Amino acid sequence: SNLAKHGVGFAHASILFFTNHITFELDCISEKRWAVIGYLDGKLHTGIYTQRGKNIRWISLRRAQKKEEQHYAAYFK
Repeated sequence: SNLAKHGVGFAHASILFFTNHITFELDCISEKRWAVIGYLDGKLHTGIYTQRGKNIRWISLRRAQKKEEQHYAAYFK
């Protein structure tokens, strides 16, 4: 599970969309996927998701990596 692998569960992942965040489409062959980078509990996180109809299906949620932190910081400069 995501909780075991990354230490954070999907229960509050949608909060990312209600913070200052950036969203961008990923280059994925199998299905359209997006990344969202924003804050959860005061720490920058990256969520990967796909859309199934009107629903969001979370694929991964983890602390943002350095490159993602830099991308986020550059966007909100």
